[in-house]
Amino acid sequence: MKWGSRPTCFTKNEGKGTSVATFPGGVPVQVPLKNPTNHLHCLTHLCYTNKMLTTLLIAAWCLIPPGIGHIMAPVATKYIPKFLNIPVDMNIKLFGKPLLGEHKTVRGFLVAIVTSEIVYLILIYLFNFQPISNISIYFGCISGAASMFVDSIKSLFKRQLNIAPGVPWVPFDQLDWVLGTYIVYSCVKGANLQLFIVMMVCGLVAHLITKFIGHLVGINKSSI
Repeated sequence: MKWGSRPTCFTKNEGKGTSVATFPGGVPVQVPLKNPTNHLHCLTHLCYTNKMLTTLLIAAWCLIPPGIGHIMAPVATKYIPKFLNIPVDMNIKLFGKPLLGEHKTVRGFLVAIVTSEIVYLILIYLFNFQPISNISIYFGCISGAASMFVDSIKSLFKRQLNIAPGVPWVPFDQLDWVLGTYIVYSCVKGANLQLFIVMMVCGLVAHLITKFIGHLVGINKSSI
């Protein structure tokens, strides 16, 4: 099924008092029949009739969990500084330079991954979203782990280039977590150039906004 197509996307199930809408990718969503103006019903139908809205919806659904997980990693550093404050690289050095740096901790990884999964499950609950395979249930933690993994690879290059932790490295600091999330999605559902571009743009905007707010409240050293 192509995004933006107009299939008969709602199938009534009178016995259960619901209709079933199918998102791109074959994921069914149960919508109550008692309220025909249900926000999810309208959103689903609108997205099926507009290709760009479909792409934006999928991009948001993919980015929100790891995005919030990425935000919570430095927040955890500020409020639970002693919890699993263990460097991921175990203080190993490469060519006389830190592999990743002391700021990349086990705590940050765990907080990002757990937060991503919790947010993903909250989205499923709020929108009555029914994944068709077990891997969909764990998309939150998998995308969270992938975003942190790509972030660590970026940190490896920053250390070798003598770029200190916290110093902006545009655009890699802004887009590393988005790339990790897209890789996970493309492995499950297949690559899509339009979705990749939309995710990069949305991820960049979201990153800049949250970084600026984090800088104002003293969580982030840099505003970008």
